[in-house]
Amino acid sequence: MSARDTWPDFSLYRPHPPAATLLEWIGDTRAQTWAWLGDLTETNALGPREAWLNPPQWEVGHLAWFWEKWLLRDGDTARVPSLLVPQTDTLYDSAAVAHDTRWDITLLPWQAAWEYLDEVLARVRARVAMETRDELAYFTQLCIFHQDMHNEAFAIRRQYLGDFSLAAGLKALAGALPQGLALEKRMDIAFPVGTYFQGAARRSGFVFDNEKWSHAVEHAAFAIAAHPVTQAEYAQFVDAAAANAAHAAHAAHVPFTWRKREGWEQRVFDAWQPIVPHAPVVHVSALQAEAYCAWAERRLPTETEWEAAQPQLQGCGTVWEWTSTRFAPYPGFSADPYVEYSAPWFDGAFRVLRGGSIATVSRNMRRTWRNFYTASRGDMFCGFRTCAL
Repeated sequence: MSARDTWPDFSLYRPHPPAATLLEWIGDTRAQTWAWLGDLTETNALGPREAWLNPPQWEVGHLAWFWEKWLLRDGDTARVPSLLVPQTDTLYDSAAVAHDTRWDITLLPWQAAWEYLDEVLARVRARVAMETRDELAYFTQLCIFHQDMHNEAFAIRRQYLGDFSLAAGLKALAGALPQGLALEKRMDIAFPVGTYFQGAARRSGFVFDNEKWSHAVEHAAFAIAAHPVTQAEYAQFVDAAAANAAHAAHAAHVPFTWRKREGWEQRVFDAWQPIVPHAPVVHVSALQAEAYCAWAERRLPTETEWEAAQPQLQGCGTVWEWTSTRFAPYPGFSADPYVEYSAPWFDGAFRVLRGGSIATVSRNMRRTWRNFYTASRGDMFCGFRTCAL
């Protein structure tokens, strides 16, 4: 039995965007990759070795390999060799190439990696323009959204390292920046006890396997904050922790992008600026969010509560929002063809985030999308909102 025998019925992921839209998205995600990485050269395209980073020189080749695998090699790398880079499977398969080795293997030169990506995309565009099958539409969207997520990771990387100019960073994020967002004093929205159908419905468009499928979840009554915790609210917590002599670990609550001068400042790419009081706090871990909740006598929402409340919430899509829920499969889970996307991470070590951020392209944002990271990480564009106890 081949891997294809386990693939789903791709009509379940209809409606698919028309070919013209898919072609537009292919061009857009390629442009976003260049916006985040185009200033790098052969001398700095590997970047620093960090546990949660990848070398950009490896990632560009990986993006090309991913497109080629699913759209030019029919997902069967064992049977269908690459016609472009013979050694590509030993270099760019993220499931086979150990993370720590990605700085050490002999990668394509920086310019050659981009040429590989562009040649693959040219062939993909030609195929998308000629075909309309469900399977092709599914894999085209999979590859677009995969590259979109890498683009968000590039934004996270540049913010974390502080090696990108403020002007260039804001230009790259311009399409997603909220206009005139000013979150007011916290207000809770109350929901009665009930049953919520969580997850994506069949034939509601493309979804990842961890969103499948809609299922009934009973929840208790809850009251959730209308907006994410703001920078001013979080600063009050950090100041209170610092003032408490018994709270020796207060420094652990400070976001890695914050510093105290006459007042609190935050680093945005390479520039230090005063915090924005009525904007969501960003770059906080789930552990920091839980510490805030303990101080404020609140709690994080479950992902069921967040998804049920989402249509009434303010500020969605400005920061990824931590929940209290461990990342786990929904009932009846079955992996989609990209089996490494979800299943390897159902080990209890990851926490669900919801919503999206200013670095998330709008075509990826949907009510059911589940992001997941370890609770100690705050390098992403992530914040949180709270629920009443």
